[in-house]
Formats: sequence, C-alpha cells, structure tokens
Amino acid sequence: MAIIKVKSVKDIPKLKEFKVESTNKLYFQENDYIVKIFLDCYRSLDQKIGKDIFNLLVKLRKLDGESQLILPQDIYMTDKAILGYNTKFINASNVNFINRETKIKELLEAYQKLLESIRLLANNNINLVDILSGNMLYKNGDLYLLDFDLSNIDKNYDSDKLYIDMAYKIWQIILRSIFKYLGDYSLYEVLNHFRLIDFNRGALGCGIISVTESLEEFYFSLQKSLKVDDNTTLLDIDMVLRRINNGY
Repeated sequence: MAIIKVKSVKDIPKLKEFKVESTNKLYFQENDYIVKIFLDCYRSLDQKIGKDIFNLLVKLRKLDGESQLILPQDIYMTDKAILGYNTKFINASNVNFINRETKIKELLEAYQKLLESIRLLANNNINLVDILSGNMLYKNGDLYLLDFDLSNIDKNYDSDKLYIDMAYKIWQIILRSIFKYLGDYSLYEVLNHFRLIDFNRGALGCGIISVTESLEEFYFSLQKSLKVDDNTTLLDIDMVLRRINNGY
C-alpha cells in the first residue's frame, strides 16, 4: 500500500479498460487489481471535495485486513490532484444476480458475518454508497462491500444509528435477492402472504430489537411458513413464487 505520485493518468502502469457501467473510469491492472479514476470535479486538492476524498481513502486504507471490505490499496495522485486508487479484484457475483442454487441459510450467515465489518465502518464514521448499484458481491458464503460515500465525508454520524442504517439498507437488498421473482406481487404482499417477519426499522432505531435478533426472527418465520431448512435454496423460493403467480 502506497501513495504513488504520477504526472497524469497515462503514467499509471499497465491499465486496461474495464467495460462496466460506472460514473468513474475503471481499469484492469496486473495482479488482479482494479483502478478507479475519479471525475475531474473530484480531483483538485485545492478544493474541499478533493481533500475530503483523499482523507477518506487514507482512513479506509487503515482498515486493511477486513476480509469483507474491498479497500483502497495504492492511491494515485499528482502534486495538485488525487487521480484515483486501486483495489483488489474479486471474481464474485453481484448480489442482485446471485446463483439461485445458493442456500438461503448460507446467504443469511454471510450477512451475519458482514455485520462485523459494517460495525467497523460505523465506528470509523464511514458511510456506504451505491448499494443499489450493485456494489455488494457474493462468493462462496461471503458478502463483500466495495464502495463508500464520497459525499458529506466530513459529516459526523452517531455510530449506532449509522450501523443500523447501513445494516438495514443492505438487508433490504438481500431480501430482494431472496424474493427476486415477484411477478404481479410486491415484496411486501409476498411477506404478508406468508407471514414473514421483516426487519422493523423503527424498532431497530429504538433499540427494542437488534439486527441479529431481527435476522433470527426472519429465518424462524421462513422455517415456519415456508418449511425452509438448511438445504433450501433461492431456486426453491423462486418455485414457490411462480406457483403463486400461476394461481396455485
């Protein structure tokens, strides 16, 4: 991990364009790294946004060793601007396109494990961004986070509230990946139909129930209503939803 001074983006070694939808420019780099180059408006160290981004990247690098967080490694900059950074490439699935043969229990256990990293981010006043854009990956029983909020970087959050907010937002994405094929029904119609217990955002915020307890309640309701066991897959849930949409 290092801060590397260059004259321009062209001086960053061995870049190959990575064709994926992104606001910023992405490149492959040797040894399985991805380089993210910021838009011009974010770069200048003479402006607050540039300084804030640099400080955030330095803070994130100090969390190195967290296996569920895909963190910045080398930071590329000129004397007057921050150009971008590189990070390890993980060949994993966007959680929105997770393999339907994945067992539900394994996905929920991956979320439980991820909560430790979410707590670490919250304790360090680091928010998440673009979860809906697919910056959460799944592979072999693990969930990974790979993007962080570049707005309001200097904002001070209450760590407990930030933890609950991030945990809840990520849970909603996971919930939608479990119940992906809704057909003519909304997610909440399906949850109500099967009497499944979703996370209660208000109760979480008031401390009436914890995130872990909410997860346990949800899984218990799955077991009770849909006869889910340790071997039930996302594909099994898909089949149930298709039967509902076909009137069975």
